Amino acid sequence: MSFKFTCTRAIQDHYFDVITNVVGLVAAVLGDKFLWWIDPVGAVILAVYTIVNWSKTVLENAGTSKTLHILPSVKNYCNFFIHPI
Repeated sequence: MSFKFTCTRAIQDHYFDVITNVVGLVAAVLGDKFLWWIDPVGAVILAVYTIVNWSKTVLENAGTSKTLHILPSVKNYCNFFIHPI
């Protein structure tokens, strides 16, 4: 993993954290001070944003050489836990 890739990923993670924290805080404060429904709407917006953001990350990394080498380990792990107790 290159330094440039690591820095880019760290910047993206930081940006995601800042956006979710700011939107969550603003929605909570506005919901408390003005209209009660602003807080749950903010939570839904954050949920959709999180799903979209992580889905893009999965699609970018699925099937790449970075993930292919761990597939046998994942398969063994799943097979171990799929059997009934």
